[in-house]
Amino acid sequence: MKKESARTHSVPNHMHKFLRTNQAISVLLPLALCALLAGAASTSMGAVIPKAFAAGCNLFANELDAFPNNNIANVLPVVPEGTLVFKFISPKSGFVLESFIGGAWDPGTTFLNPGDGAVLRTPVAFATVLAGAPLAAPLECKCMTKGHPYLLGRRTAGIGPSAYEDFAGVPPVAGATLFQFIPGPGQDCGIFAPPNYLIHTFVGGAWVPGAPFVPFGEAVWIQTPDVPPAIALGAGSISWTGCWRLESAAALGGPWLPVPGATSPFALPAAGGFYRLVCAID
Repeated sequence: MKKESARTHSVPNHMHKFLRTNQAISVLLPLALCALLAGAASTSMGAVIPKAFAAGCNLFANELDAFPNNNIANVLPVVPEGTLVFKFISPKSGFVLESFIGGAWDPGTTFLNPGDGAVLRTPVAFATVLAGAPLAAPLECKCMTKGHPYLLGRRTAGIGPSAYEDFAGVPPVAGATLFQFIPGPGQDCGIFAPPNYLIHTFVGGAWVPGAPFVPFGEAVWIQTPDVPPAIALGAGSISWTGCWRLESAAALGGPWLPVPGATSPFALPAAGGFYRLVCAID
């Protein structure tokens, strides 16, 4: 998986100015591509799975490692002219914008890796296929700053349909919320309320109105409450709840460095030291 450098846009209170800038232009798909839309198949590169997009807003997540890489031109090689893709980076950094103009992506440097979430805005409905290998192992747990929404794709092995844990990497805590967009005529993915979104909230140990069930290829917004992790100290070990990063230092004043591969429970080394759990906004 690679990172890209491209134009970024800060996350606004509402996403309207990003999501309403297309003109309606039709598209013709190659006959070879149309033949693949009848159903999922397998190739030497892995799976080939159909994916449909509604006109207007869609929340998109690539769940397959494409060949030779996950550059947007390999993941979505044929889309309607004027299609926009806003890849979510973080609440602080906002989005990276790609525009399909003149039959090519501009700037064409964005990678849509499994786990990434993006907003895809198309002037007309279209269908394509996603090809590649499903994740064989889960990605690193996503550290999310509490109280901030994150647009995420599936991060666990396999492919959707997906549950909350497949996106967040950890079980939900009380107050966790998953926003599942409902694409269609008149739907606005910049307004986080019904009828645009089906909102799942974890309350009293259960999901209300029900557990999330997210189809293949869809991203969701997840927001976790601003609550500290529950920490337990054992005999030479430490455990915690939620997706937090463990850091260590030789002295209380630092410097603090991430502990590579640390997961809960973590066996504390005999040499000792200082430890903390962090989830700083990136």
